[in-house]
Amino acid sequence: MVRSFWVEGVWVSSGLEVVLVSVYAPQGNEGKRQIWGELGQLMNSCSGGYVLMGDFNEVRDESERMGSQFHPASARLFNQFIEDANLFDIALGGPRFTWSDKWGSKFRKLDRFLVSEGLLAFFPHLSGLVLEKKILNHRPIILLEHSVDYDPKPFQFFHSLFNHEGLDEVV
Repeated sequence: MVRSFWVEGVWVSSGLEVVLVSVYAPQGNEGKRQIWGELGQLMNSCSGGYVLMGDFNEVRDESERMGSQFHPASARLFNQFIEDANLFDIALGGPRFTWSDKWGSKFRKLDRFLVSEGLLAFFPHLSGLVLEKKILNHRPIILLEHSVDYDPKPFQFFHSLFNHEGLDEVV
């Protein structure tokens, strides 16, 4: 069973080597350990930036799960993988959970973007967005790089008053 698929390339505008990895992690802890080991080897073998994206079948903490039992040991393993690989979990806007059962009684944040520090150096304004669920039990997620410049714009503010002699006075 294929659990990950990756594409290597060069981001033309920056010259950065980038590896995009689509992940579908198995549900069992042993399978997760195996895929995380394989991903770690992949990241160690190439230079450049990485985006690991997809269904990791694991939550990072209790707040990412509702309606089912939280397993702290599994979350610790996942968090250790993220820390050891020096990856950053991109914040997702929109709905809090990315997966729900068909009855709408269990919810989890299983889907995410994990990116390398090298990629964040070139794209510091990365964010993610959870989209509306249409058919499947997973909501699609999208990665965005958006920079907003809130620097002050030069302008002049004039306020004139009409005085009793009929002359404008600038305040």
